[in-house]
Amino acid sequence: VSLVSGVFRLEAGTVYGQNIGTGVMAGVYAGANREVIMTGGTIQVDANSGTGYGIFAQGKGTINGGTIRVESSAKAAYAVQAQGANGNVTVADGKFYAAGKTTVTCVFASSSASMTVNGGYYNINTNLATYLGAGRHIFNLPSSELPYQYKVGTGGYTVTFQNTDGTVLQSGLWENGTTPEYTGDAPAKPGDTGGEFIHSSWTPDLAPVTGDATYTATYVPAPPVASVTISGTTTEYIHFSDAWTAVNGATAASTLTL
Repeated sequence: VSLVSGVFRLEAGTVYGQNIGTGVMAGVYAGANREVIMTGGTIQVDANSGTGYGIFAQGKGTINGGTIRVESSAKAAYAVQAQGANGNVTVADGKFYAAGKTTVTCVFASSSASMTVNGGYYNINTNLATYLGAGRHIFNLPSSELPYQYKVGTGGYTVTFQNTDGTVLQSGLWENGTTPEYTGDAPAKPGDTGGEFIHSSWTPDLAPVTGDATYTATYVPAPPVASVTISGTTTEYIHFSDAWTAVNGATAASTLTL
């Protein structure tokens, strides 16, 4: 789609562009003093051996939803680009994927253009921006194997898990409304070299994300341990919930009384 005048709105459906040569392919091109508004639908560009753009805006662009996918097997791929002094794009939401041979960028603004990113899901194997552009807000996304897993802007918040001495155990972005999960190694209480304490929970209790949050590990005394050797076989037991339980893989034949 190439705008010669007016406004182009994409609310549903698919705009598909395929390049058969080595030139430039744009799904939607908006020249100076033109405007593109995207609230839904899909823009897909297969640039093949050329350079690909999902939206190339020399005018105004507003993206509030939808999906943009751009792939190039030999050159650069840009999901959204703002270009020139009149290029002014605001991204509030949407899904963006770019895969190319050279430069691979989800959103990009030239030095004289403006790009404001307030939200959206981005393919984590690409950069939100390769170059800095005037008036642009850049968000760094954490590593992940899943595209679109993290949301930036008002829809994503930093959640930190830390130890009692302030050491950061895990930190990352979580979507608004999701409940964060600690996936690292079991925390150990600082200074506890004899295993006298075990990790029990987090303070405060884990809750759905509504803003940046920090959780601190809490510990309780480790249960008492008894070691019994019978006919050369040693079995270790812990005292938990008013009972002794074998913990090294052996099965107690009867209640152990010490």
